[in-house]
Amino acid sequence: MKRTIYLSTIILTIAYNVIGQNSELSNNYNQLFYHYESAFTAINRTINATKACFNISNSSRLRAQVLYSTSYSVDAKDHIDQIIYLSKIIHNDTKQAGCSGAYYNSKYLQSSFESALKDLQLGALALISASELRNNRSIYQRMNDGIGFYQASLDDLNEGIENLNSTFDELQKCFEVEKVVLCEDVIDFIRENANTEDVILKSQLNSSWLSKVELFDYEDKYYVIAEIKTDDYGLGFKSYVFCNIIYPNWVEFKYGSSISYGEKFNEHIMDKKCNCK
Repeated sequence: MKRTIYLSTIILTIAYNVIGQNSELSNNYNQLFYHYESAFTAINRTINATKACFNISNSSRLRAQVLYSTSYSVDAKDHIDQIIYLSKIIHNDTKQAGCSGAYYNSKYLQSSFESALKDLQLGALALISASELRNNRSIYQRMNDGIGFYQASLDDLNEGIENLNSTFDELQKCFEVEKVVLCEDVIDFIRENANTEDVILKSQLNSSWLSKVELFDYEDKYYVIAEIKTDDYGLGFKSYVFCNIIYPNWVEFKYGSSISYGEKFNEHIMDKKCNCK
């Protein structure tokens, strides 16, 4: 089984605050979906209330009931206004996150929801116009026009939600931690922000492949940065970072048995290499 080691709190800072960003985006998604459901319900109520008016033959009562049907549109408009506002935020967030697939999909969010608002307003205008007519047949015709616009508004909302779901499918791919964290960024972050707890220099290590090994503490978690030989001549060395080091392992590495530092490093630290590139 493949062993996965995550970089704990460090990951939040150097990987564009992945967990926090993902949480914020999810919150915006949940809010938008709430307003979508509320708008969808309000528009359906408008459609059903309008359809019920076809059973009314008295012109005065018919006009009054048709006008009353538009009251649900006010609630729907408030929710769609919030949907458009949140779609702008989500689009901007995907840009900042550097997630091209999500950014591309989110471009169409706002236009879909703006179309929903436009059709909603056209539906309301059709019903208001119907309430001002005197002939029942003309009123019924205008009511049908209004229902058509309201149905188009529902279709626009559904199209927007499909784009929203596609956007978040792409975001999930972008928020796979191992794709966004570079080891050199982890090392730089540790050196700049963590506390140095211990250092073992080349003269102490007396190793053919270890040049320096450092222990760092960041928010009560231990990390090791080791300079390891990269060629057979001992001229090139590269820094590697190791995560989730438990302090007893460091003690064993530094003060343990009489075997070499190289062997102890392999035994107590090497398998803790951070999940970075």
